[in-house]
Amino acid sequence: MRTIWLKENSWGFSLQRMRELWQRHGPSVRRHITLPRLGNAALLAVEMGLRRTRTHSRPLVTKIEPTNLCNFQCPGCRTGSGEDKSPRGQIAWDDFQKIVDRTYKHSFKLILYMWGEPFINKNIYRMIEYAAAKNLGVQISTNLNVFRPEVDAPKVVASGLEHMIVALDGITQDVYEKYRVGGKVDKVINGVAAILGERARAGKRFPFVELQFIVFPHNRHQIEEVEALAHRLGVDRLTFIESKSREEAMVENGKPVLPEKCHALWTMACFNWDGSFSPCCDSVDDSFGNVLTEDFGSLLNSPKIQAARSLMSSQPQAGPPSKCQRCRIYHGYVTFLPEERSPAADLVTIASSAAPI
Repeated sequence: MRTIWLKENSWGFSLQRMRELWQRHGPSVRRHITLPRLGNAALLAVEMGLRRTRTHSRPLVTKIEPTNLCNFQCPGCRTGSGEDKSPRGQIAWDDFQKIVDRTYKHSFKLILYMWGEPFINKNIYRMIEYAAAKNLGVQISTNLNVFRPEVDAPKVVASGLEHMIVALDGITQDVYEKYRVGGKVDKVINGVAAILGERARAGKRFPFVELQFIVFPHNRHQIEEVEALAHRLGVDRLTFIESKSREEAMVENGKPVLPEKCHALWTMACFNWDGSFSPCCDSVDDSFGNVLTEDFGSLLNSPKIQAARSLMSSQPQAGPPSKCQRCRIYHGYVTFLPEERSPAADLVTIASSAAPI
């Protein structure tokens, strides 16, 4: 078992963040290399490095939301906290197929979650199988509380799922439920044990099972215990994510940390359950168009997304306003801390961080 520690600024474009991304997802990328994907990745690296607002490359990662429904009320989550006022629903099977068919030739990975619990969608195994057949590395993040070990563990292992991230932010019920409101820690532990047991019985390598522990002040004392639990279960990786306040995160060794630029505007395409498109999961309530009714290539070079990309350069362009102008990540640090996820915290002027890095 490998243990890693990550910062929280999920889409920051820095050497540290690039190392973290490769550390976590590099093996999956290598498994799914094809010549078209490799050529596209090389072109994207050039276009992103030059901060080109109009691109010819396609995103390397596709993210599709099976549903934005969730069985939890996590206070630091836009769904659980009620911050997201988007209509609730689940993606239709035909719509899912259309999106995969339009993106798989250039994408290395398909991430099947956004702001909901993916196992709520009854077509989830069918989705995994379809994407895996397209040589995509399929990844899911789950709370495992709607998971039925005796029924679902064999389905997970047989589906072709490559990477399963399981949220476990405490190993006792009183600590776990402080953040995972509405959940049962025993369901998580039993579900992980069932998946790993079934994987061993089937003689398979996948899914790669990663326990994810977001470190808060209320659960920090359980770090050693969760490490011991992860070893007993036999998970493949244990990941700790530090949850700091913006004030704490923006100072390192007594010096201010410069705001990071975003790479998701080039590398990722996110699709809500209704087909609406955005460059990252934190802007899903700010549609950049709809892939089910518009050409995907046109969406990738719309005036709105070009204006958003220009924010990452020294010469921001005029264009349709977007959530990118008040993004938590663009202005420094994205956090799971509930008290810092208010809309008011996002309303920051863009002038202070428009310079290139």
